[in-house]
This record gives sequence, C-alpha cells and structure tokens, in this order.
Amino acid sequence: ALLADPGLSERLRERLARMERASIQMSELTSALLLMAREKKSVGEAGALCDAEEVLQDVVEKHRYLLHGKETRLVVEIRAHPRLPVERTLLFIVIGNLVRNAFSYTDRGEVHISLDTDRLTVADTGIGIRAEELDRIFQRHYKGAASKGAGIGLSLVKRICDRQGWEISIDSREGQGTVAQLLFQAATP
Repeated sequence: ALLADPGLSERLRERLARMERASIQMSELTSALLLMAREKKSVGEAGALCDAEEVLQDVVEKHRYLLHGKETRLVVEIRAHPRLPVERTLLFIVIGNLVRNAFSYTDRGEVHISLDTDRLTVADTGIGIRAEELDRIFQRHYKGAASKGAGIGLSLVKRICDRQGWEISIDSREGQGTVAQLLFQAATP
C-alpha cells in the first residue's frame, strides 16, 4: 500500500521495494521448508506438472534488479519446454537460488541461462568459487569467503534435488566464473 503513495521519495520507494522482495523471499522459503517437512516426495498438486520455463522466466524477472548498474549481459535460451512433477515453490527455490547467485556475483561479463529437456544450466563470468570451497558449498550454514548469504541456499537446493531425484553440480574457477547445472527428468517434452 505504501508503494502506491505518489508522494514517496525515490529512496524510500527503493527501501520499500527491497522490503517487499525480502518478504516474498521469506514466504517462499517458508513454503519450501514446509513442503520439505512432509514425509512423501513432493509432487505438484493432484499430480499437476510444473512448467519449468514459466518458473524460470518468473525467477529471472524477480531477480533482474540484482543486475541494475552492472555491466552484465543476460542471455536466456529456452531450447525446450519441460514440465516437471514438482511443487512450483520447490522449483522456484532451486532455480531462484542458482539465478540469484549468478546475478549477485557477476559484476561484469555475462550470465547465460539455458533450459533444455533434461537440464537447466546457469553459467556466469563472475568472481567464482575457491577450489577448496567447492566440496563444502552444499553443507548447511557453510559460507564461502565471498558469500553474502547465510549458508542456507545451496544446502536447501541440494536437499530439494535429492528429494526429487535430480542432480545438481557446480563447477567454478575463482576469478573466472561458475557453471551450475540442474539435471532432471521431465514428465513431458
């Protein structure tokens, strides 16, 4: 409601927008944690399939603000339209974490995202991850030297992937960038 006030200063408007994004992210995280707490493997409501392209496009738009003021080119390639048997919230958390990390740690160069029938790849030319940190990035509460987060994101991504039978891999070179790859099996092409 405050954002609709035309008398707000730009500075206050930016702060409120940041608060709104944080609130949405907390809500999504809470939903994901509740879904993960369930005993059974999480499948879309009544067996519904989740449109991976739609979730990817939503994630990119919601995190685009992280690229403002940066010399970073964004390339999104949709090569297939997989539909996955997963709750949308869980897929959003996984894709959102990979995209947010790429956007946050790439100040110049490129973030290249591609969606294929059996995988999502997020590659960037950002700061990369130290070789000695790569083995620990999926551990809960582990934060690398350059991390801006709380050490929850990638551990949650790994838990969701394990639960869904997906594979997640991250290859990185410090100072050169990172390639994150999510391998899944689509229900339909």
